Amino acid sequence: MFLLLAVVVGLCACGKKADPVPPRLVVPKAVTDLKIDVRPGARYLVWSIPDENEDGSHPAQIKKFVIFSKTLKQGDESCVFCDEGFEIFAEVNLPRPKQGFIRGGVVYYPLPLIPRDVLQAIKVVSFNNHGWPSKPSNKLKVYGFEPLEPPGPLTFEPGAASVTLSWKKPLPDKQESNRPKIFGYRVYRQDAKQEWQLKIPDIIKDLSYVDVGLKDWHSYRYAVTVISVFKGTPWESRRSAPVTVVPGDYTPPAPVADFTAFPYQGGVQLSWQANQEPDLQVYKIHKYEVESGRSYILELPPATTDYLDVQVMPGRHYVYRISAVDTSARHNESQLSPAQKVLVP
Repeated sequence: MFLLLAVVVGLCACGKKADPVPPRLVVPKAVTDLKIDVRPGARYLVWSIPDENEDGSHPAQIKKFVIFSKTLKQGDESCVFCDEGFEIFAEVNLPRPKQGFIRGGVVYYPLPLIPRDVLQAIKVVSFNNHGWPSKPSNKLKVYGFEPLEPPGPLTFEPGAASVTLSWKKPLPDKQESNRPKIFGYRVYRQDAKQEWQLKIPDIIKDLSYVDVGLKDWHSYRYAVTVISVFKGTPWESRRSAPVTVVPGDYTPPAPVADFTAFPYQGGVQLSWQANQEPDLQVYKIHKYEVESGRSYILELPPATTDYLDVQVMPGRHYVYRISAVDTSARHNESQLSPAQKVLVP
């Protein structure tokens, strides 16, 4: 019995060993949102830093990104995304790259202009602390073209708590097939720290923009850029020559209509049609006595539409004109009405 057990144990202990199992490689998840972002006079390759590995585990522990590119002649694009021909273009080390910057978990790497007859294919690969690479990112095609000049000239019209900006296209309306097309415009305004800030994230399609909610009689500085696109590749021009604007109510009331003057009960009766401006402050009666050469100004409330001037002397000539003044800080005044000359009996 003992001998039989020994034989069984011996048989179980013998046999071929299994092959060793290699350790499972944990690689970062591939970048999937590689794209181009444009800024005034510059553009960037942009992508999000993956926060997990390909198997869903965390963290990704990415040490660097390697940008690969290959250059082709425009028109020779049959194998633009083939794996052959890609070479290392740049390395982006984390957490502080030598070129570009990281903001909110997104990498921005400067992408210079390339010659107008050249096409560049680009992809990005992540490497973790062990040096293990991810799969390649989505690939981009970047076309070279001659960038557009900034729009100009930039003109403006200040208003009450607002500024209206206008500009002209940097190119004629007729576009050539080998030239970039205008996609739209961006408006920038300097803040209190003298830094340029984009006014709205959306591309402006018109040749004008109204900035509202401003503080009257404070100085604001503006510039405009043009976004151009060639075969899907964008570029943003340099900023235009800036303009400085002081918003405020610069518009005077309309001239007072139907102003009349005639002798009445020992004085001069004045009447006029009421102005319709909601910000009317006063009417100004401009009075001139011909014989003495003296001038007088009388201010009347905005609800007034007639007035009897009894400060006159018989036998003398008087000339009357009227204007309207608004409530703005500048106290805009309308044009004077036609003169009314009266002889007091």
